[in-house]
Order: sequence, then structure tokens, then C-alpha cells
Amino acid sequence: MPGGTDWQRIFDDGSTEIEAHYAIETGDGALVEVHSAGIRSGPPEVMAALLAGEPVDASQVYFRTAIRLISSAPQHRALTRKMHVGVGRREPSRVLIDVHSID
Repeated sequence: MPGGTDWQRIFDDGSTEIEAHYAIETGDGALVEVHSAGIRSGPPEVMAALLAGEPVDASQVYFRTAIRLISSAPQHRALTRKMHVGVGRREPSRVLIDVHSID
């Protein structure tokens, strides 16, 4: 959805602390608020390539986030009762995050 915000602290070695706050709309039209905080790190040469917008092998980068989902939609209440972990990868034009619930 439009809007949202994120902060990144990029360190000298290219490692990054990430915080994000945004909303998504589910397939059934419900709104879900997303809070995410994570770390992206790897060998300095890999991080330099990543920051330069070059494609890198995702196995060379540690990219994990702790995710909290919030929704008032009854059909998604279970999302709000668990913590989630994201495993991310940065591509030159986008970020992809696979989200896993922790039981």
C-alpha cells in the first residue's frame, strides 16, 4: 500500500540495521499493520556490491527480521497472536522477504 516508512543504519562495513513500519492489504481486503526490525550483513565486498545495486548471491548475505503483524480483522486475528521471522534477500530493484510464523 502507499505510504509506510523505513530507517536504515548503514555501517562502514556495509552491514545494515533496518526498521520498517507499513501496511499491507490481504487478498480478502483486510488491512495489516507491519512492524519489522532486522539485520543485513555479509562479507564487506559482498555488501559493497549490494549497496552499489549489483546482484549478489543471497547465500552470501545474512538478512533476517523480527516481524509483528497487527490487524483488527477477525479472520486475521491469529496473525496478531504470534511473532514472525522474515528471511530476506535484496535484489537490484526490490527486496523480497519470506515470512515464517513462530509457534
